[in-house]
Amino acid sequence: MMPDVTSEPAHPLDTGGQPWIPTGPGKSFRPLRFTDEGWSELMRLEPGSVVALHRHTGDVHALNLSGSREIIGTGEIVGPGGYVYLAWCQRNDAVPAPQVMRRC
Repeated sequence: MMPDVTSEPAHPLDTGGQPWIPTGPGKSFRPLRFTDEGWSELMRLEPGSVVALHRHTGDVHALNLSGSREIIGTGEIVGPGGYVYLAWCQRNDAVPAPQVMRRC
């Protein structure tokens, strides 16, 4: 199945000039892109921080730029350069799996 393609114009952001927005102890983000279909962001986690149990309502593309993270429950460790793709439950046939991440 071919993924949906949008033809919306690009509106680049100067992410290097934006501050990190704190979202909790040891966690912050910088927005990259917002559309009707979703958003993209840079997420920063300090060592030992945990992202609480949550669900996704769309595809997730996660690329580790540095450090490692663990997907709690599966024990999967993703290191620098590691990529995780979570399709929206194989195109909506199932309830999205809860995700918990810990920065190693």
